[in-house]
Amino acid sequence: MGTHFLMSYRFNKRTYSDFGLEKGESPDEYLNPKNKTVWIPCKLFDFGWGREIGFYRKPLPEYDTLFTLVIESQVFEDIYGASAIIMDKHSDELLVSCERILLENTDTGTLRRLIEVFHLDVGVNRSTVKGKSYSDVLHDYARWKAVSEKINQKIEENKKTEKRMKIAWRKRR
Repeated sequence: MGTHFLMSYRFNKRTYSDFGLEKGESPDEYLNPKNKTVWIPCKLFDFGWGREIGFYRKPLPEYDTLFTLVIESQVFEDIYGASAIIMDKHSDELLVSCERILLENTDTGTLRRLIEVFHLDVGVNRSTVKGKSYSDVLHDYARWKAVSEKINQKIEENKKTEKRMKIAWRKRR
């Protein structure tokens, strides 16, 4: 059970009671009977077979907290629940964060987590397009593509470094 998100995996949970929740006071709120926290139903991460059924704990965290959950949490539901909300509501902020991280040469663990969760090695436009002009959409796509290219460059550099280290290690023996 996550601290901010509850999520099915391969739709193994379908109803609020499958998550250990009870009906709340309003029709779209559910309660955890153990700690009385309020949970709101939502569609979460799509692992390839459709968006998973889930809940977020009320209130829904802001972008910075969601991003921190993706990077630092060890709880599967919180990582992928937060990433789903980021993609739905904060994709433009995610782009700015990714660009900043690539410029700052952030530690590889952070970058590895972002690649794993958001598939940043694939050059697709993750930004919202609704309400944007065609030129804005193209600009967003170009920025996402640049992020992808930089990430793929870093992946190749790491492979070369690992290969050199293996060769050097073999020579030491």
